[in-house]
Amino acid sequence: MLSFAPFWQRLGGKERRVGLLAGILLGISALSLAVVWFYKNSESVPARGGRMTVGLIGQPATINPVLASSEADRTLVAALFSPVSKMAEKVESEPEQQGRAWRLRLQDGWTWNDKKRVISDDIIFTINKIREAGAQSPSFAIWKTVRAERVSERELVFLLPAPYAHFPKLLEGLYPTPQHVFKDLPVANWHLSQHMLQPVGNGPFVISSAIQKKDGYVVEIETDAVPNHPEHPYLANLRFSFFVDNKEALAALNNGTIGGFFSLEPIAKESVLRPFETNTVKTRGLYGIYLNSSKNALLSDVRVRQALSALLNREIIARLALGDNAQPAYSISPNPSTENQSSSNENRADELLRAAGWQKEEDIWVKKTTTPAKNKSAKPTIQSQNLTFSLTTPNVPFLQRAAEEIIREWQEAGIQVTLNEGAVDSLTQEEVRNRTFESLLWGQIFDASGDLFPFWHSSQRFAPGMNLTLLSDPQLDSALEQYRENLDPDKAAAAYQKAENISQKSYLFLPLFIPRFSFLHTGDLRGITIETANEPADFLASAANWYVHTTRKLK
Repeated sequence: MLSFAPFWQRLGGKERRVGLLAGILLGISALSLAVVWFYKNSESVPARGGRMTVGLIGQPATINPVLASSEADRTLVAALFSPVSKMAEKVESEPEQQGRAWRLRLQDGWTWNDKKRVISDDIIFTINKIREAGAQSPSFAIWKTVRAERVSERELVFLLPAPYAHFPKLLEGLYPTPQHVFKDLPVANWHLSQHMLQPVGNGPFVISSAIQKKDGYVVEIETDAVPNHPEHPYLANLRFSFFVDNKEALAALNNGTIGGFFSLEPIAKESVLRPFETNTVKTRGLYGIYLNSSKNALLSDVRVRQALSALLNREIIARLALGDNAQPAYSISPNPSTENQSSSNENRADELLRAAGWQKEEDIWVKKTTTPAKNKSAKPTIQSQNLTFSLTTPNVPFLQRAAEEIIREWQEAGIQVTLNEGAVDSLTQEEVRNRTFESLLWGQIFDASGDLFPFWHSSQRFAPGMNLTLLSDPQLDSALEQYRENLDPDKAAAAYQKAENISQKSYLFLPLFIPRFSFLHTGDLRGITIETANEPADFLASAANWYVHTTRKLK
């Protein structure tokens, strides 16, 4: 057998050192080549483990899909529960019902945190409780006319009063409540249950501990990943800290207490004192001005409404309201089928107002009407009326900033506008509910399909409907109904465009801007892929995909 030893022994000390160095260099080169090859032929992938602390504004009180009304409650529901859409093996319209009945089959393997299986009875129970008057559920308006019937433990059928082609989208926001936990407790007493802060959920995370002050203030809730959960969460631990406002949350981010928080209002980069990243996405919200001619006859002429729209500089209004967190809007739809973009145009506004019988006197728009004299010796009576109305807005800072700019632009053009401010709850129960405003700066929140029906169909003109324009147009109603009912995507799109065009031309709602929603967080957090979000709950609905650790695997 050949041996390397005799050769090595014949070498002198210097040659041995050179040989040893050459061997080391050769080994390093081989290792380097192996590392380069591995990185070239592998990719970074999420790894399980790690933790994240998220700051929320407000306090949790009812962490329950039926009752959750606050932002904090809805956010925790999204983390601790999984929606019906994720549990569905398939959702199909019953062929003979043409969108009036939808059959759902659950995937196997879904359980509650107490190890009991999630079954169709839980979903039926949830819908029935949402529909109960005593629950006062925020989801009542969506599910009030929907019935659910059991087929088997894994199948049920949803029965609708009218065809609705976009029904599967609603299941993305339907989180089930465990029947076996609440079946013997009246829904009016649910808020007294310990399960409001220690819920039995079916989601990727489960509450492991909480810190609560003696006065009941919840400081922190800690959750752990559920082992073998169908969503396979990457984070081992997800903690929630609660704050009064964004100022407190920003301070906590700066001192390292939390790893991120959410904000509709823009956060100045220089105020964040540690490395961070921002995920900013469009909302499904649209803010604009409703014009109510039933309370001010001066707004009944479409040319006046067109002029008011032409005078608005939406770019400036959006920037003053929310800075980079707002996008100017020119369409009454969150998903416009055509581009309606146009800048403010005072000359066009002048033409429209003069055509409507208005004229300018001392930089104020006035309309003069002449009443004939009752006899030959008397003179005709001339009455002069200024173009004036009130603008109502909630006393929310970004809407107040927008309202001030709107009024400035209109008044600069010769239109007299007074500001009427009020608390959101007060306006909702009074001016909005009773339609007593003359003009109103308000927001619309659309569902995932962008359905215009809730805001424009004549059946929604009175509370609790949200057609604040009070428009009643048979052609519009027909187009809105066709969009909802048509299972053919092309025909549905054509109906949507027709509805959009009719609504747009009424000028009863003047769109202004679409807000953006931001999640400020440390740079190690990855896996945030959503495109739209109205609130933190929309981000947390995909928290199972978040990760802070990575590893590499061969391609």
